[in-house]
Amino acid sequence: AVRNWRSVSLSSTGQYQTATIFSGNIWTSSDYGINWTERSTGTTRDWRVVSLSSTGQYQTAAVANGNIWTSYDFGVTWTSRATSLSWQSVSISSTGQYQTAVVSSSGSIYTSTNYGATWVQRSTATTTKAFTRIRSSASGQYQLATAGPVANANGQFYVSSDYGQTWIPRRGLGSWLGGTVSATGAVMMTMLT
Repeated sequence: AVRNWRSVSLSSTGQYQTATIFSGNIWTSSDYGINWTERSTGTTRDWRVVSLSSTGQYQTAAVANGNIWTSYDFGVTWTSRATSLSWQSVSISSTGQYQTAVVSSSGSIYTSTNYGATWVQRSTATTTKAFTRIRSSASGQYQLATAGPVANANGQFYVSSDYGQTWIPRRGLGSWLGGTVSATGAVMMTMLT
């Protein structure tokens, strides 16, 4: 059947894979993507993004205008966590302990230090920005958030070196689509439209 796939994430070895469907469910594979199992969270949802820890045990998925959901058993069962917002992107450290999620409509960044169980909003003074992506180093210490324009205000990108607690705006106003962070955090790259 044709489905509206929105996101896919893999463990470091590629054995565990999880994919999300917009207006659908979460699908998981534990055999390198050969066979897939549909996982239900009670109803179909507008899943936007999913991210896995290095082993694949810890997984976090976000719903567009919905909640953040976490799994601690390789994506078999899921628990609703953070409140309903316009979640755009989520990133997980290699162990799964440190997680960061960004909101597209209000310029908000949220972090978790306990495997996604609870979330704290971080101030970035970017209420006129729409975050597009969040990426982190393997440890989760170094992070990069990109934002696009809202209400005729240019976007910008922001960096954190303290696990997402504080954020520093960097030069380069524009419509930032996303970026990447090396495993150590020593190299960061961003993309403009």
